[in-house]
Amino acid sequence: QQRAAAERAKADVENARAALAELTEPEEIGEGLRDLAGEVLLVSRPSPRELGSRDRRDLVTRLWRTVFHARVHQVLERKAREGGLGDADLRQRIGRIGQTEFDEIRAILRHDDLVMPPGDDREVYIEFAALYLELRNFAPGLLLTTFPGLDDHEQVAATLAQDLDVAALLADGKPADVAAVATTRALAGTSMPSFS
Repeated sequence: QQRAAAERAKADVENARAALAELTEPEEIGEGLRDLAGEVLLVSRPSPRELGSRDRRDLVTRLWRTVFHARVHQVLERKAREGGLGDADLRQRIGRIGQTEFDEIRAILRHDDLVMPPGDDREVYIEFAALYLELRNFAPGLLLTTFPGLDDHEQVAATLAQDLDVAALLADGKPADVAAVATTRALAGTSMPSFS
């Protein structure tokens, strides 16, 4: 049974490599296709307009942000596939965030076409985690307007930390020549940190 699972995993990697080869040009990959890890994240190249209007540090930070969002998805989707994000786990996470707050999160994500109906709890939780942590770490000023019903941001962060090592994900994708995410300070009247 283990051998069959290993054979399926090997076939999945080969199929993924073949699909990647169809989607990309060899120079876009930058390495030999055979040398790539089992899971590959594809990130769109900045447009010529972006390349001309932004400095390199800003572009690299934007790519880091995109990769971070995708890595959150990757980790949580793997955890769900492996049974670590079952119905009971989701109910517990939703309970910690708050059912009313989670219903608002679902409505916001649907409105912004980030989750399509029916958008089960697992799909909503995963997209929420990715977007919330992206904003918290790269654009914290947008958190209060994106998710206005969330009051206890430390509780949300602690809930998400049950499933993710956020610091490791940030460090893993951080470009060498970009400053780390800034230290936080509490915003007046909220529990949301501001990065300065």
